[in-house]
Amino acid sequence: MLRHILSLILFLSALMASASPICNAWGAPDGPTDRAQWMREMQRHQNDFIAKELGLSDKQRADFMPLYNKMREEMAKESREARNVAKKVKEKGEAATEADYESATDAYLNFRAREAEIEKSYYRKFGHILSKRQLYRLNNVERKFDRMLMQHRGRGAKNGAKPKADK
Repeated sequence: MLRHILSLILFLSALMASASPICNAWGAPDGPTDRAQWMREMQRHQNDFIAKELGLSDKQRADFMPLYNKMREEMAKESREARNVAKKVKEKGEAATEADYESATDAYLNFRAREAEIEKSYYRKFGHILSKRQLYRLNNVERKFDRMLMQHRGRGAKNGAKPKADK
């Protein structure tokens, strides 16, 4: 599941950085304040999608979404830290040393390990809110949302269409 969250975060970051058509179609402006607003809007769309797909009650949604979003924030922080190490190696180009590459590899592996720890920790907490079936389906629903975004980027963004859920 967290790999999908990371993929979504990286995908959204790349979209914002490149000012691709989906960003424009969804109103993603250039400035940091506007970008933060756009990210909140994307989070709201994902939360709505997850709540609908899992059939969350109002109480479940109120309890689950803040916790889910906190998990995503933790994952994004870990991802940023690992990407920053990799970025430094990339910036060095040919001047990068074996130690630099080892550091970047270690940062990535530590991120993956931390990712699993965070996921396991939050899934325990989610288990107090979601049914076993909902908890099991969460990963598939996240993947479905990711696919929906990717499909939108590939075809719908050209005409400004908003993404639609797969049936």
